[in-house]
Amino acid sequence: MNLHIKTFEQLSSTELYELLKARSAVFVVEQTCPYQDIDGGDYESLHVYLEEEGKLLAYLRCYVQDEHTARIGRMLTMERGKGLRRPLMEAGI
Repeated sequence: MNLHIKTFEQLSSTELYELLKARSAVFVVEQTCPYQDIDGGDYESLHVYLEEEGKLLAYLRCYVQDEHTARIGRMLTMERGKGLRRPLMEAGI
């Protein structure tokens, strides 16, 4: 399992596509919550995700407000019950 922390500019087009696809699958389709997920916040965020053999396992979007404050948003896991949230939260904080 590999942990990645990247700015928007560091994401490849394939990585960005996979992250947005997962967010849409979980937040819009699974949770039946139609809202504007692509909200412009991705540009100034850190994108923290776990993947294994090219498969996205978990993701969160983190806003760094200042050297002492970070805000977590858009957190998801593709495989629930496997303890994937903790490493993401620790990395995001």
